[in-house]
Amino acid sequence: MSTNTVQAARLLLTRLGLSPEDLLREPAQVPTFAEYVPKVALAAGPGARRTYSTYWAQIIAAFGDKRLDQCDATDIEILARQSMQTRIIRRTDRGGHSTGEHLLAAMRTIYTHPIRDELLPLQSNPAAAIAKPSRQRSLRRALTNPELAAINDIAATTGNDTPLDTLILRLHTETACRCGGALALREDDIDPHWCLLRLREKNNTIRWQPASPTLITAPLRHRDQRGTGRPSPGQLLRYRDGTPITSRRYDGLWRRVARQHARRLSAQEPPPRQVGVSSRRGRNPKTLKHPANSRRGRPVAELEQLTLDTAVTPAGVLPRQTLDQRHDGPIDARAPSSVRIGPLLRDQAPMPPQHGARRHQAMIPQPGR
Repeated sequence: MSTNTVQAARLLLTRLGLSPEDLLREPAQVPTFAEYVPKVALAAGPGARRTYSTYWAQIIAAFGDKRLDQCDATDIEILARQSMQTRIIRRTDRGGHSTGEHLLAAMRTIYTHPIRDELLPLQSNPAAAIAKPSRQRSLRRALTNPELAAINDIAATTGNDTPLDTLILRLHTETACRCGGALALREDDIDPHWCLLRLREKNNTIRWQPASPTLITAPLRHRDQRGTGRPSPGQLLRYRDGTPITSRRYDGLWRRVARQHARRLSAQEPPPRQVGVSSRRGRNPKTLKHPANSRRGRPVAELEQLTLDTAVTPAGVLPRQTLDQRHDGPIDARAPSSVRIGPLLRDQAPMPPQHGARRHQAMIPQPGR
């Protein structure tokens, strides 16, 4: 056998994605999608199974009778387009880019296992040849101080378990942990001596997060009242009857915040564009202009009393009763009429006033002027 013949054979095997050892064993029977996808689902983790289960069902419905080596890249791209067109359109819909991306990722996961199990050659993943749709820019942003104060006020004045809701919000505000990190908190994850919380979050990461003494005291009291009262591997956050909370608590909390916020916006009177004393002929000089109806207004005496009872803070214009009232116990709701920002901002550095606060203060006439 000449050298050129050997080189040609090696080149052919390389082009086919085979090795000489592959020729020594019998070729394995390639399973169908309906036979192999359930096996992939069992080998996947809980997060991947929760994300890709819907798309795996679509793949089985489209290619269930086909073998894994009978599906090409064009078939997969057609299925991705159909999945994007038949998606459920919700309020947060952004064109179905994530739907196509998840279907391609689910298909790539399917082909990863048979290649690793040597059921398919190494270069036989048609889903890898398709480019994923471009990921759009995230719409996430940080909450402003007035938004955070409004959320805390709704959580502290509504619901069937305000101490639990305010503790959850304080925990996320100060530690910036995920929902999974808060749900995974154990009763032995509190270090009161060094003021530390042990957080278990995404990808099994564990970190010790410094916390303020106020935040450390609240979980300890929560553990004494609703838990075992001692360090244990049990879940920390519980209902009044001792039942551990789940992600459903977050769903109910945010639905209640959205509902109450919508009610407050609908009942809120539009703010005046100009605050001053009208001097036009035929009008009461003790009446303020109103943008919606010029014949409506509020006497200056009432506005002076409002000025005495309010103050401009980084969180907005708040009642002075809120600023003077400091709640030192666990993060709880005792006075429904006040906005609770004291426990939230007490242990943080004072924030500079927002732009426009001086202008807003100047628009309000001061007593005696």
